[in-house]
Amino acid sequence: MEDMKLYDYADQYQNLINFMEENDYSFEEMKDTLESIQESAEGKVINIGKVIQKYQDDIKVISERKKALDELKKKAERNIDNLKQYGLVQMSRLDMKKVASPTLTVSIRNSKVMNIKDESKLPQEYITEKVENKS
Repeated sequence: MEDMKLYDYADQYQNLINFMEENDYSFEEMKDTLESIQESAEGKVINIGKVIQKYQDDIKVISERKKALDELKKKAERNIDNLKQYGLVQMSRLDMKKVASPTLTVSIRNSKVMNIKDESKLPQEYITEKVENKS
């Protein structure tokens, strides 16, 4: 058996990590690759543990990035809602129903029908009376 240096083992395990990240591998392929690395059983188990730690660290980083991206998404959604509300208020205040440019059209659409369970709880500003004369 050829004498291998510590860095040779590190290279082999790095190659394994690269292989696993770049390919859709089967467990059998990973096992074959691990078995091809010539080192003591104890050393192999320790190095497999290091590979596992590397993936656990990756998962932690991915989770933290996902959390940060989720927060950015929520902030962007709030900004959109706030801008829509501001635009609606301004258009309503100026009695504008539609504004158009060559690249964008903004209009106020009729809102969706809502089923109100208790009309007495509605603010007065949302209540209008309609009188019809059926003669």
